[in-house]
Amino acid sequence: MNRGKSLILLVEAGIVLVLAAQLFACRHERPPDSPVHAASGVPPPSDPIPPPQVRARPFDQVTALAEIERAVSQDGRTRVMIEFDTPAPLGTGSLTPGQKKERRQQMRQAQREVLESLGRTIGDKDVQLIEGLPFIGLDVTAVELGLLRRGLTPAGALELEAAGRRIGLRIEVARPLHPQSTAVIRGTPVEDVLKRIEVDGMTATGQGMLVVVIDSAPQPDALPLVDRLVDPPAIAGGGTGLPTPAALSSGATHGTKVASVVALAAPGCGIVPWSLRSDDGPIQPDKLADALSKIYFAEEPSFLPRVAAVCVSLANLYPIDGPCLADVPAAPVLTAFRLAVVNLTQSGVAVVVSAGTASGAYCREVSSPWCMPEAICAASSDGLDLRRSAYSPWSTLVDLAAPGGGIDVQIFAGGGRHGLSGTSIAAPFVAGLFARLAEAHPNSNLGQRLLALRKTGYDLSDCEIHVPEVRGASASGLLGP
Repeated sequence: MNRGKSLILLVEAGIVLVLAAQLFACRHERPPDSPVHAASGVPPPSDPIPPPQVRARPFDQVTALAEIERAVSQDGRTRVMIEFDTPAPLGTGSLTPGQKKERRQQMRQAQREVLESLGRTIGDKDVQLIEGLPFIGLDVTAVELGLLRRGLTPAGALELEAAGRRIGLRIEVARPLHPQSTAVIRGTPVEDVLKRIEVDGMTATGQGMLVVVIDSAPQPDALPLVDRLVDPPAIAGGGTGLPTPAALSSGATHGTKVASVVALAAPGCGIVPWSLRSDDGPIQPDKLADALSKIYFAEEPSFLPRVAAVCVSLANLYPIDGPCLADVPAAPVLTAFRLAVVNLTQSGVAVVVSAGTASGAYCREVSSPWCMPEAICAASSDGLDLRRSAYSPWSTLVDLAAPGGGIDVQIFAGGGRHGLSGTSIAAPFVAGLFARLAEAHPNSNLGQRLLALRKTGYDLSDCEIHVPEVRGASASGLLGP
C-alpha cells in the first residue's frame, strides 16, 4: 500500500511541476485591460481574491468501506472504483505509441489479476476497466465486500493476495454523473451569442481539428450535425462507433444539444461523438474516466494530434468548495480522472468541462470531479445580460465563462427553436473556440491558448470573483497573425 501512495504522490508532484507554467498559473492570472473592456467602457478587473482556505481531506479507507457497506446493505450491491498498486511506472502525457501499447498490456494483466482475486473476470458485464490506468469500476456485493474487509490491515489499508503477491488497494463508492442542464429557457438567438463571443470575427473555423464530445448519443439528423460527425478511431478495447437513429430516444438528447453548440461555435471542425449511453440518464464515473483515457491511448497515431478539445458536460450533483490539491493522496475516483485528464492536457488537448450546478454557497464551489487544476472549467453567463447565470458555480476554480443561459437554437429541420440552458451549453462554446484557435495558431500550445482567452475575455464579476467571458477574435489577435 505504501508503494501505491508513493506512486500517486510522485505523479501529483510531476503534474504540478510540468503544468505550473501553463494551466495552473493561467487560472490565477488576472485578465488585463483589453479592447473588449475599452470598447464597452467597463473598467478592467481588479485582482481576484485569494482562493479559499481548504482543510486537507486525506482519503480514509476505513470510512470509505463503511460507506460502501451502508450502500450494499440498502441495495444489495453498489458501484465502486478500485485503485490498485502496480509495478508499472505511471509516467504521464509523453508516451510513444510503442510505450502506450506496452502500458495497455501491463495494466490489462494487472486488472485481470485483481479481478481474479475477487472471483471475477474481465468479461463480467458490470466490470469497467480504465484503459492504461490502475483502476477498475464494478458493482460490489456483500460477498465481495467481505473478501475486501478480510484484507484490511491494522493500519487501515487494504491488501489482496493476487498472482502470488500482495496488492495494495484503495476503494470508494463511485457516484454517478449527470448532464448539467437546467430547465429549458427561451431567450437569445444563438446568432447573437456567436457575435457576442466574437466567433464571427475569426477567419479560422476549426478546419482539420476534432472535438470529442463525451455524452449521451447525438442525433445525426440534427441540422448542425449533418455531415459533421466523425467515427471514433480504432481504440484499444473497442470504439463506440457512430450513433444510429434507432438507438436514440425521441427529442433532442443532451448529447445532441452539446454537440450542436460545438458545431455552431466551430463550423469547420469534425465532431467525435463518444456516446456513453443512448439516453440522458446518469453515467457511471468509471465509464467516463475510461473514455478520457481511451482518447489518449488511441491506437491510430494520427488521431490524438488532431484533437483540439474534449467537451464533457457531465458532473456529480455534490459540490467541491476548494481545489482537489487539498486531497493528498486523492480518493480513487478523483485520482483516475486526474491521471486521464493530465495525459490529455500534456498532449495539448483542452479538456473543457462544465462547472456543474451551484448549491446554496454559489461562490466557492464547482461540481465534482472538476475541481482539478488541469481541466478547463467553464461557467455559464446569461444569454441576455453580461452576468453570471443564477444556477452557475462561480469560483476561483472556474477558468472561463461562456453564454449558457437561455440560448435559442434550431436543432431539427421543420421544427421550432430549442431553448438551451446550463453550464452544459457554456462548455461546448469554449471547446469550439479551442478548435478554432488550434487551427489558426498551430504553433501555439494549450497554455498559451487558455491564457489568450483569459486575458482578452470580458470581465464578469460576482461575489468578488472575476471570471472572463470568452472573446474568440480578441484571443486570436493576441496569439498573433
